Amino acid sequence: MATKLKVEIGGYSSAGQKPENQDSIGYLIPQESEELENKGVVALLADGVSSSEAAKQASQTAVQTFLNDYFATPATWSTKKACQQIIGALNGWLYKQGSSEASELKGWVTTFDALVLKSTTAYMAHVGDSRIYRLREGELKQLTQDHIAVLSAERSYLSRALGVDTALQLDFRTEALQKGDIFLQTSDGVHEFISEQEILELLQSEHSAEEIAQRLVERAIAHQSDDNLSALVTKVLQLPNATKQEVYDKLSELPFPPDLEPGMKFEGYEILQELSLSARSQIYLAKDLDTGQEVVLKTPSPNYSDDPWYLDGFVRE
Repeated sequence: MATKLKVEIGGYSSAGQKPENQDSIGYLIPQESEELENKGVVALLADGVSSSEAAKQASQTAVQTFLNDYFATPATWSTKKACQQIIGALNGWLYKQGSSEASELKGWVTTFDALVLKSTTAYMAHVGDSRIYRLREGELKQLTQDHIAVLSAERSYLSRALGVDTALQLDFRTEALQKGDIFLQTSDGVHEFISEQEILELLQSEHSAEEIAQRLVERAIAHQSDDNLSALVTKVLQLPNATKQEVYDKLSELPFPPDLEPGMKFEGYEILQELSLSARSQIYLAKDLDTGQEVVLKTPSPNYSDDPWYLDGFVRE
């Protein structure tokens, strides 16, 4: 099995019909194996809110700050903690800049999407109306929720963004990766002017990640997009072995089996006899209800449901 995460990332950003591009994109694929394993791959997209005077500066600051700070966080921090700490501090700085009387530009506000691919897991931090999609086995799925407050059919406003307030409500999500997954990050200048069917067709094409990103932007411009436009495409080409923590996370999501007794039916088996009972596990003689064959079942003890070392050892037995 492959032992190293391998991805292809490409992005494209355009001012479109506007005189200035207030979007920012950035990504980093570590070249050192240790850093790739410990921190993963990062892809970022920020869309500066045009109603704020420092929209361009806000989006650029968000992307550059995250890229600089994320890879410098302690190795003991989880990916979630690293994202939350960096983005929380960044939000406070942007808010202070935008509200300071000494600042020449009022309002440093931007949307922000961070996609971190680490080992066999995707981590997503999101605020605003930019989006993260995933294409898997022919199905396109939007993984983020637009933070838009709708007042009427004609009126709506951005309800969450970086730099709006000292308090930040950040969406955070994790998803297990599969080889062949394709992630797409877009600003609203793209996804509001191109259909999901068009997105699906381009993501399924044989073009490189960068070519797909550029074609998405160009397609939205052809559909009369009147905003800045940005797209980032990340293709998952190869996955490493899952880490111990990831194995634990997946196992801990599953319910532990109850105490079983003769005559009970469980997961396609009928319990015939209890063979052994200890503080660490239970062993039963059971019958396969499909084949009638007698088998021995071993179940983990709920006493260790929060112990990753126990769960890892149990799976290895």
